[in-house]
Amino acid sequence: MNKFVWTNEYSLGVGVIDDQHKHFFEIVNQIYDLLEKKNTNVKKSKK
Repeated sequence: MNKFVWTNEYSLGVGVIDDQHKHFFEIVNQIYDLLEKKNTNVKKSKK
């Protein structure tokens, strides 16, 4: 699965809100990384 990447297409033009949304993207990608790592560990332990 591809990570979520911020582009200017998502920008509202309000700096504070855009910064919050960018941070949200970072959090979602960190969660994705953790889940991907967990899935990799589960697959390894089943072998």
